[in-house]
Amino acid sequence: MIKLLFFVLFFTGVCFPNSDVPEFHRHKIEEFYKKENIQNTKLEPLRGGMSQSFVYKLAPSYVIRLLSSRVSKEQRKNEIIFHKTFEKQGIVPKIYYIDDENDPYMIVMQFIEGRNFAPADIHDENIMNQIISSLKIIHSATLEIENTQTMLGQIENFRYDKERLPSDFERWRTMLLQDATKYESAKVPVHGDLSRWNILIQEPGNKVYFLDFQETRLDSIYPELGYFFYESGIDDKKAQQTFLKRYYGKDFIEFETEAVEFYYRVTAFACGVYLLHWIDPKYKEKELSRIYTSLAKRGVENFQGEHIDKLVLEKMSPEERVKYVLSFFKDQDQLLRF
Repeated sequence: MIKLLFFVLFFTGVCFPNSDVPEFHRHKIEEFYKKENIQNTKLEPLRGGMSQSFVYKLAPSYVIRLLSSRVSKEQRKNEIIFHKTFEKQGIVPKIYYIDDENDPYMIVMQFIEGRNFAPADIHDENIMNQIISSLKIIHSATLEIENTQTMLGQIENFRYDKERLPSDFERWRTMLLQDATKYESAKVPVHGDLSRWNILIQEPGNKVYFLDFQETRLDSIYPELGYFFYESGIDDKKAQQTFLKRYYGKDFIEFETEAVEFYYRVTAFACGVYLLHWIDPKYKEKELSRIYTSLAKRGVENFQGEHIDKLVLEKMSPEERVKYVLSFFKDQDQLLRF
């Protein structure tokens, strides 16, 4: 039996411990490994961020990303176009192989040893200059991508269970969409999900790479930057100002600052919607409203900005889900006190 197992591993070159890898992709991975003359390696699941795709490390030098069929075909096509385009500028990891014919789509790319962006990196001039440079390249590019929904479009078209959100939700959403008309601007290619989990800093050397382009689309620059500040934990106003002045290349950025701050709050609003939509309906509306209002009005002041894993939530019972979601708020006793 041991000899047989060794024989299988030696000639396939890859051990597949996880059934999420489709059979036809297994064959393609094996072909890729034969081409690269790599043997006796293991496919290791990688976790991080909130992407619905499956990511594995193909030791020692590769990563496989299976683009989930749970997202639209347009999004998957956009992700591949985005990755192909910006690989040339060194913004994203190198691509070795793409299969965009079989579902789920597959990308084999370079494995880079490193860490995720941290809020303290806002004070590292080298790292921030790289992020700014990469964003400016992306935002000035001409890409033939499917025009999926903008951030505001996603909020406007969000279908929800009325029992899971406070009765004021519709009024808040209407006000938000009205306020957004003041900050309309040209639509450009954006990353769409530039959180700290999708910024990789290579170690050693501090070379910056962007990851996970599932949400790439045409949208305004303001949501991109407001989302980046919020999801990366950058709430220092002076640091935000320094970043924006470098990005825009000018000192007078009053309107731009106001627009980015607005979308910083929009991101907090969207996070509040996402979190509360998972809270069990049996909880009193007054309690829900108190949490929601606190989050929507004060943004990250009452939200820890930690990683919320959708796949974990889906497996939880309603009671476990409530405890998990509430664990991401600071000062729970204050938030829930009547």
